[in-house]
Amino acid sequence: MQSYYEAIAKALQNDALNDMSIYTIRFVSYDTNSKLWSVHVKDAMSLEEEEYIIEVSDH
Repeated sequence: MQSYYEAIAKALQNDALNDMSIYTIRFVSYDTNSKLWSVHVKDAMSLEEEEYIIEVSDH
């Protein structure tokens, strides 16, 4: 099983995120049934409340 920190590191490498932005981690959860980490991130420089949810497989 990946650690909490490994899941965050993988999520921040996701292509959906812009390399030029700074992101804050808002919430991280793990679903034992699906073996998926859900990492909720937000662009720290944006005034919008849009949040990205990136799922990281623990397989």
